[in-house]
Amino acid sequence: MSDKLFFGAFTGKDVKAFGQNVALGGVATSAISTFFDVSTKKVRTKGASKEKLFEGSVADMQARSEEDQAYMEIEVGNAQISLLSQASADAQSAYVVDAVKRGIEFNSGSAAEVKASMELAKQMDVRTIKTNSMRKSNARMMASVNARNTARFARISARNLDSQSRGMNPLLASLSSAAGAAGQAASLYAT
Repeated sequence: MSDKLFFGAFTGKDVKAFGQNVALGGVATSAISTFFDVSTKKVRTKGASKEKLFEGSVADMQARSEEDQAYMEIEVGNAQISLLSQASADAQSAYVVDAVKRGIEFNSGSAAEVKASMELAKQMDVRTIKTNSMRKSNARMMASVNARNTARFARISARNLDSQSRGMNPLLASLSSAAGAAGQAASLYAT
């Protein structure tokens, strides 16, 4: 059978040798392809790890900013209370001066009730300001906690990706691929 011609010019031995050479080329191609595939995955995994570290850094900055804003909300509330107290004191003083000018005794009757109502309104406004500033501050603190958790998870992901990339060995993967393909190619030589 080895001396029969195929396609008019090749003998069976020629075709078999050609097939064996193609199989060896396939082994080399498979090894090279695996090497570059694993190398690319390793680079991408390292890049993803660095991306996660950056994400964690940004989240840490966001957390610090939210904490600062939480403290600022309290300060803004205190400033509003100071302004309200000053405005209330001015209004009460103006009422007293006006009552004295008109000859009204401001410590009794409806004048005293007006003065007490003004003080009560001020106290209610102060409580409202304190409550609102605490709510805003607490919301900022929660945002800070969420940002810190995001940063922690990003760093954990970065470590996992980094560990994964260190476990990738392009040379070992290509040798393993070549060994598997060589086993298949060897079966061509056995026949």
